[in-house]
Amino acid sequence: MRTGHDFRSVYATKTYGQTGQLWDNPLFESEHFVALPTLGALIEGWLLIVPRAESICIGALNKPGIEELRRFVDEVANVLMSEYGTLAVFEHGPSSAASTTGCGVDYAHLHLVPTALDLRSGSAEFVPDIYWQPVDSLTYLPKIHRRGQSYLYIEQPYGNQGYIATPDHIPSQLFRRVIAQHIGYPESYDWRSFGGLKLIESGVARLSQPMVRRPQRSG
Repeated sequence: MRTGHDFRSVYATKTYGQTGQLWDNPLFESEHFVALPTLGALIEGWLLIVPRAESICIGALNKPGIEELRRFVDEVANVLMSEYGTLAVFEHGPSSAASTTGCGVDYAHLHLVPTALDLRSGSAEFVPDIYWQPVDSLTYLPKIHRRGQSYLYIEQPYGNQGYIATPDHIPSQLFRRVIAQHIGYPESYDWRSFGGLKLIESGVARLSQPMVRRPQRSG
């Protein structure tokens, strides 16, 4: 069994579906993005939104891409919130490849996680001097990327104001560390060693039910 995501093809969905693994099969899609389960799920319903064309982070997308992404996130988020309730949306945005910010995956991916856990407050336990700047939404991210800065972005609960932080050092998988510690399994933060297959299976089963509205090729 393969135990990793592969986001490095020119079109993400060229690889998805070929492995036969649940986490590589999109549940929702638009013209330029797909939403799929995350390997290493710590919470049922945890999805990633990934661009079809390779990009180092969401902030590297062009203006039409960001606008389509925002519409697509709205659609997928509405489905998740109708099934699970409160939702957090976040990204670890690296400025370059092979950084700790990228969590070992040098391909843009936005997390949608059904949780009410305060991730900003939790992050201060790992980065005590972290400062969060309020921003309107993820449309602000290209400005940070153009400065050559790595960043953390969070919108929680989804639909409210977004926040961005640019600390000097961003620990790998910071928000996963916060969630893993909260659920009592701090060692499970690393997606490479904790597959979360039962949570993936139950989430896919729930979100694949016929009554669940599924965005397809919107945008």
